[in-house]
Amino acid sequence: MARVFRKKRSAAKIKLTIFIIVALALLVLMSGINGILPANLKHRLPTEGFIGVIRYGIPDTLRAGHLDEEIRIAEEAVVRATVQCYALEGRYPESIGYLTENYGLALDRDKFVYHYEVNGENMMPLIKVFPVQER
Repeated sequence: MARVFRKKRSAAKIKLTIFIIVALALLVLMSGINGILPANLKHRLPTEGFIGVIRYGIPDTLRAGHLDEEIRIAEEAVVRATVQCYALEGRYPESIGYLTENYGLALDRDKFVYHYEVNGENMMPLIKVFPVQER
């Protein structure tokens, strides 16, 4: 058990060491670049570089993750309505339209394409949600 604790502690030390090295490398890089730049740009580079990363780097990553989460939620909503229909009626619905009419399923067709493939009365349908591709 002591070995496991040491391994975790070593991994934490390694992560901290890597973080410190990267931070120091960025500081050295910024000070080296500032020595080369004209005086009117020296004060702007660190701030604008940081804002650029926040503005252009992170939002794309968040949007991709957000879209995946929305797709997962939309699929789960269709699956829940499908299972509810099966529990109440003893059969899976023939179409996704039946779920919207009788079970109050709300679909966002402007944002997603819904694939609902029936395999039989007593087999769970194949349910997939895809984002609408912008043209």
